[in-house]
Amino acid sequence: MKSIDEIVQRGGKLDIYFHDCQTKEEALNKLSPFEDSLGDKGEVHEKETDDCNWVCIDTGEIVITAFYEKEVM
Repeated sequence: MKSIDEIVQRGGKLDIYFHDCQTKEEALNKLSPFEDSLGDKGEVHEKETDDCNWVCIDTGEIVITAFYEKEVM
């Protein structure tokens, strides 16, 4: 199996998805190890649609996304 660095160096792109989060906090916890290891490239962005919310880190080569439930008011 190739490492993430090998994939990126050869021009590849890696997408990682987490679909099992119930809350935003839980989703952010899923991203935190990646945020730390990606350094300056690891900025978290929040997105929202009518169906769901998600947080993601997108470096251009690596995209890590954690979806979480929409809060009902």
